[in-house]
Amino acid sequence: MKSRNQAHIFAAEESYFQSLKTESSRNQSSTDGEELTLSQAIDDFKIRGKVEGRADKTLQQYDYVLSRFSEQFSGGREINSIETRDIRQYLAYLMDDGLANTSVAIHYRVLRAFFNWLVSEGYIARSPVDDIKEPKTPDKFPKTLDEEQIEKLLNTARNWRRTWAGYRNFTMIVTFLDTGLRLNEILNANLENLDLEQRSIKVHGKGAKDRKVYFGKNNYKCLNHWLKMRDEAENILDETIFISQNGDKLKRRHV
Repeated sequence: MKSRNQAHIFAAEESYFQSLKTESSRNQSSTDGEELTLSQAIDDFKIRGKVEGRADKTLQQYDYVLSRFSEQFSGGREINSIETRDIRQYLAYLMDDGLANTSVAIHYRVLRAFFNWLVSEGYIARSPVDDIKEPKTPDKFPKTLDEEQIEKLLNTARNWRRTWAGYRNFTMIVTFLDTGLRLNEILNANLENLDLEQRSIKVHGKGAKDRKVYFGKNNYKCLNHWLKMRDEAENILDETIFISQNGDKLKRRHV
């Protein structure tokens, strides 16, 4: 009974001191927020994304959207001075500049995440994006290839199989079609994560999550032959499955 009472006392004390610490932190954040500039806030937000392991594509999106946003405001402007009206006018400016609603919606989502983060950090009391609805975008199904298009694609790739790069490209197309891998996943897939015996590849995908995908016999034959050709490269500088003719990692635009 005595130990139980002590536990309650310690819990109450811990709760009390934690509340004091939280209140102090909020007060400090409010003070800091009055002096925090837009440029400083953007830099902090991007660092936070990097530390939390956001995907490279997400970080690039943050950089593009927030850089363009800051161009419309003074870099030294205090974040507390940015109001809902400013955000709404900025989104309207993007539309007038010719951006499609789907692109404007991306800007909206990044800005919403940015200002929500500022609220969670205690830099501002309320997000100026809260009262703004996301721009409407048409509901579209993802584009897919039908059987005829797939056969044409494979036939075109087959014609180039006799060259080193041609066979690599053919194998990549077969792997794309057989596994449904995303572009970044196939670019970053490493040899150590390829298991030919189990016919599987472990990839680091969207949301910083690892997943294992499986492939069929034809894909296995292509990959097995490609790896033998890959070893013929003069200088192998990267451990990804698919490499350039210079031996280094392939770039997105090349794929």
